[in-house]
Amino acid sequence: MNGLKIVDCYGRDVYLGGYFERLVVNDVDVTAYVEAELDRRQPARALARDAASPEDYRAARDAIENLWSATIERARLLPSAKLHEQVDGEWSFVETQRHLLFACDAWLGNAVVEEEAPFHSLGLPAGEGHRTNRRSSASSAKPPRHSTKCSCHGSPAWPRCAVSWTS
Repeated sequence: MNGLKIVDCYGRDVYLGGYFERLVVNDVDVTAYVEAELDRRQPARALARDAASPEDYRAARDAIENLWSATIERARLLPSAKLHEQVDGEWSFVETQRHLLFACDAWLGNAVVEEEAPFHSLGLPAGEGHRTNRRSSASSAKPPRHSTKCSCHGSPAWPRCAVSWTS
């Protein structure tokens, strides 16, 4: 959205979510306030955004890895049904992990390394057909089972291995 302007209106319980380069409310630019609050809540945002040296990038990656590890540990405590549960039309935890796998494969395997077959069979692309795997027409109606085995966490290939999903 670019140039959206809403004037002379009354709102109650207004929710905005996403990335806004500039946000003005009642003629007050609140962009810096919102960014500062988001950075306070998630300090890794600032580390990643402001990284300027290899050491900075390593610190950002370590902070994100710590968050990721905590998320995976919390997920391992949930019953399988919760991992596959969608809330308010959003993807489930498993679907989100599958999409992150697809995104990493698209960026690293396809664009950077230019692998001949960069996409893992469990990767889940976004879009209208997001329930169908890119490599096959197999539906994800039968979701993969969660496995707590992870032999390569912390390796450079972590996106593919943070959690093992088997069908």
